[in-house]
Amino acid sequence: MKKQVLFVLLLTIGFTASGFAQGFKAQLPPGEGPQSKDPVAMVANRVDRLKGALKLTPEQVTEITAIMTQGTEQLMTLRNSGDRANMRAQARKIRMEQDSAIEALLDKRQLKRYLNYKARRNERGPRGGQPRPDDGK
Repeated sequence: MKKQVLFVLLLTIGFTASGFAQGFKAQLPPGEGPQSKDPVAMVANRVDRLKGALKLTPEQVTEITAIMTQGTEQLMTLRNSGDRANMRAQARKIRMEQDSAIEALLDKRQLKRYLNYKARRNERGPRGGQPRPDDGK
């Protein structure tokens, strides 16, 4: 009898926990969250993070938004091209050009913060804190 009660209790707790987990995921507005595929939302999220981290002026926010939007469009075009052989090298080139354009807009203090921001981002990995694979580079 005790085993049956314990089994029912554990089953109830499991369903309740899974329901909460799904409920929290569903509360995010569309286009927001770590796996968003909406390019406008992705750029807006990235610019918001930079705005807070670098203390950007409104003019810088506008220019960085344009730079990131163009870079995102280029990356999406590259992704849809199907050219897997050159995709990684081309994507790296696009990101480096984007970074250079952003760095050119920043003052010395902001540039230092931006370089630290990028270093922390690279340490954390591409998604969810997973370490980046070693490219041998």
